[in-house]
Amino acid sequence: MSNYPAVPSKLAFTASVLAVLPRIRLHRSFDQRSHSYTGYVLRLDGQVGGTARAFVIAIGKSTQEKHSFRPGDKIIGEAEPVVKPETEVADLYKVTKLKVVERPAAGTSTLDWRSTCPRSLSRPRSPPTRRQNLRVKVLNLHLGM
Repeated sequence: MSNYPAVPSKLAFTASVLAVLPRIRLHRSFDQRSHSYTGYVLRLDGQVGGTARAFVIAIGKSTQEKHSFRPGDKIIGEAEPVVKPETEVADLYKVTKLKVVERPAAGTSTLDWRSTCPRSLSRPRSPPTRRQNLRVKVLNLHLGM
């Protein structure tokens, strides 16, 4: 008996692609760290299971090669909710019936990747310094040599 709730088989979704990001799995063994690329995640905005919201789906390398997803694409498909959300970045995976319904002409997308990428967010101020980021303080450190 599992601690996780029963998962519905497939949820239909219709969405527009906001960002395409690599999906990375980190491995740790004692003092060694490594990573592997397991495919891609698509950050989407649309409807999943009849509810309008932003969500993330996981796809494989071959799926990205086949469809060449890019920001601005309108897509449809079906996917399963992730069983263990604490171990996965995506909300949905095991995607089937995936199709690009509409694709803007090259260079005409109104989306800017900087507005959708999580790394574009400004760094929060570090609590101990409150006036400036720790990185800035370290970079401005003069050694007096």
